[in-house]
Amino acid sequence: MSRHFAYAIDKRYLPFLMPFGFRGSKDGVTLTDEGFLSATFGFFKIKTPLANVTEAHITGTIVGGPRLVFADPWSTTA
Repeated sequence: MSRHFAYAIDKRYLPFLMPFGFRGSKDGVTLTDEGFLSATFGFFKIKTPLANVTEAHITGTIVGGPRLVFADPWSTTA
């Protein structure tokens, strides 16, 4: 039996997530009986075997999350 885990999203963020196709009723993480992890977040989808998922992947996603870092390339630390 597959298990689905929905994302816990604060309703205040829904207007910002709608342009990405986020659907709170359907998006989340699913563990399948065939040994796959499937995650959806609006238009973004990923499916991978559970053997590819380690504790380091989960911890990094929870702490850092998927994001881009924009840094000033001319900044210096003296």
